[in-house]
Amino acid sequence: MAARAQASLGRPCSQVRLRRLCRIPAAEIRADLDEKTGFHNNLRMAGSYFAVYTGLVCRAEYEHDAVAALAGQVQQMNWRSLQLEDFHVSPERRDLFLRHFHAVQFVEQKIVRKPHITEGGEDIDHDLFVHVELPAQWEYYLTASLGRLARRNARHYLRLIDENSEYEVTVSDARTIEQDLGTLFRFWLGRWEDKNPTYARGVVRNCRTMLPGLYHDDRLLVLVLRQDSVPIGVHLNFIDRDKRAIHCFLVGRDPAVTKLPPGFALHMFTMRWAIANGFVNYDLGTGNYGYKAAFGSQTRLIEGIRISTQNARNLGERLDRRILGSVLSWSKRLHSDGQSKLAAMGCSQILEVDHAFEKARELLELIEAETAPNLANAIELHRSGRVEQAAQIYASVLAKAPRHFKANYMMGVACLQKREFAAAELYLGQAIEVAPRQRPAGDRQA
Repeated sequence: MAARAQASLGRPCSQVRLRRLCRIPAAEIRADLDEKTGFHNNLRMAGSYFAVYTGLVCRAEYEHDAVAALAGQVQQMNWRSLQLEDFHVSPERRDLFLRHFHAVQFVEQKIVRKPHITEGGEDIDHDLFVHVELPAQWEYYLTASLGRLARRNARHYLRLIDENSEYEVTVSDARTIEQDLGTLFRFWLGRWEDKNPTYARGVVRNCRTMLPGLYHDDRLLVLVLRQDSVPIGVHLNFIDRDKRAIHCFLVGRDPAVTKLPPGFALHMFTMRWAIANGFVNYDLGTGNYGYKAAFGSQTRLIEGIRISTQNARNLGERLDRRILGSVLSWSKRLHSDGQSKLAAMGCSQILEVDHAFEKARELLELIEAETAPNLANAIELHRSGRVEQAAQIYASVLAKAPRHFKANYMMGVACLQKREFAAAELYLGQAIEVAPRQRPAGDRQA
């Protein structure tokens, strides 16, 4: 999402130029539903929860102006909350961005992650990200970073791979990459699909979209551990040559293999490869799992931040135009499930943004038509002087279609007759607001 210069900046800088200075690589706009206030937008960092880290890419010499412009552009968008998950930037850049979201209008909160207790009873903190600093020499790493048992196992398993024809590790190339990734996905789904099918399939789907481009750009290191030529483990790593870092992203293994633990052996093989090729950091991502400590690792705290509007409503009091189709689909499901009030609320919010959105208008008119018999009965009661009974039916109609023009108008009239002037003002105001563009066909001639 490029920054656009819409705020006054400290020194002259063209709009086009500022767009190039600071970027959130992309952002995800989602629709969510609050049953009290209706639909709203959440703005999330691109890749969440798929990416290892998110952040801001910025040319350092223009940092202050560019980050200010980006924050200003973000505030021109329509959202109720901005989610900065796994937000890995320097403390200075983080504070520079956040200072533009003033407490008068926004609330800043830490994103509290769900508890994670493993099958083995470990209490995992996913605000802790783990990495291994790699020295220049493999033997020095073994001696200085590993405990006695881990060091012995590392040497033993790598010796089996190097010297025993039963085991080998291959690096994926253009001929094997597709097959090797398929093996990884098979292992991954076998481990996680039964426990969380949506998550497991989503990871694989995103991988299939993202990985071909990364491989083409020489950003992937895929290692396959084989026993008698049969794959028993696969490690997928991202390569950052500029920072000389390897990011372990996805691992899969055959759970039946125990003689040579595929996970431990591949981690050790990867770090040895990384040291031999001049890398200085092996990143193990989120979560302080016990096995990571055996690698002589270090942790860093990266807490997510949620910025929310003080009034719990979208900035600009309207939906983002880009998610109107999603809101309509959601509204149709609500209507089918008998939740007409929420469905009508969604349609009304769509029409506030796009008066010509005919499918939203058609659904709203269908909902209002479903209340027509009750409304006609209420009007007859009203004409006969039974105002209280009529008001009760108007209220039931508005419970299904809160922005129904005639129901609001007649309820306002009833309140006036009952000398409930504040309520009358509320209902008549609502009728006036929706009358010009949302009145059903039968009322447009009124």
